[in-house]
Amino acid sequence: SKLTGRYKQIELFPFSFGEFLHFRKSSVQEKDFYLPEGKVKLKKWFSQWLETGGLPEYLKYNDDQYVRTLFDNILYRDIIVRFGIRRHREFRELVQLLVSNLSLPVTFSSLQKSIGLSNADTVKEYMGYLSNAYMFYEMYQYHDSVKKQLRSPRKVYLNDVAFHNLVGFSATPNQGRKLENAVFLALRRETTEIFSFRGKGECDFVVFGINRQVKAIQVCYQLTPENQGRELKGLSEAMQTFNLKTGLILTMDQEFEIQHNEMIIPVVPVWKWMLT
Repeated sequence: SKLTGRYKQIELFPFSFGEFLHFRKSSVQEKDFYLPEGKVKLKKWFSQWLETGGLPEYLKYNDDQYVRTLFDNILYRDIIVRFGIRRHREFRELVQLLVSNLSLPVTFSSLQKSIGLSNADTVKEYMGYLSNAYMFYEMYQYHDSVKKQLRSPRKVYLNDVAFHNLVGFSATPNQGRKLENAVFLALRRETTEIFSFRGKGECDFVVFGINRQVKAIQVCYQLTPENQGRELKGLSEAMQTFNLKTGLILTMDQEFEIQHNEMIIPVVPVWKWMLT
C-alpha cells in the first residue's frame, strides 16, 4: 500500500499440479497418459496434491501448524490490523463459513444473516479485504448487465485447498468442491474473466480468453446416469447462449466423448487437462 509511482504487478500462486510434480521430482511423459502404470502414478500424485495443496513450505516440511499459522497471520496482520477491524469474532466467523462452504453460491445478505451482522455492507467490505489479501477469489455470475452481476450470488474460491482441509469444517470430504476449486485456480492463472452461468441449469465456468473466445466448462467429480442430465443441461445452456459447438466436462477419472443436441462434449480427467 506504500508503493508509489510506476510498478508492475506480478501474481504468484501456490504450486500448480505440474509444478507440484516438478517439486516431487516426478517427470511426466506423453505415454503416461495412456499406459496403465503411468495413469496410476499421475492419479496418485493428483489425489495427493488435491489434499495437500501447493504451498511450497507446507509441502517441504508437512507441518500442519505452518498452514494454520499462515492462515492466522493473513487474517490478523494483513487484514484485521491493517484495516482496523473491531468485530474480530464476526469477521472470523465469516472466514470460517467461507472456508468450510467452498465454491457454494453466496450473497452478502445471506452471509450477514448467518453471522449475525446488522449490515450487509460490512460483509461486502470484509469480502473486499479478503480478496485483496489473496485469501479468496470472488467469481461473479455472468450477465450482460454489470449491475446484475454485482447483485447476483457469487462463488468464492480459496487461494489454496490446504486452508480448506486444515482450517475449514465439513462433515463430508467435499471432493467435488475441491476439484472445482482446483479448476478455478488453473483458469485464474490465465485470465481474470471467469464467470459462472445460470439459466434453468448451472454451468460452473464460462471463460473469456484471447480475442474474447469463450469456453464453457463443467466440473463434476464423477459423471453418473443420475447426474448426467443435470450436468449437461447447465453446460448446454451456456453453450447455446454463446453459440459454442464444443464444451468440456472435467471429472476426477473419466474420459470419453458425449454428443448432445449436435454439440460435442469431451469428458476429460482434471489431472490430464491440467498437464496438457
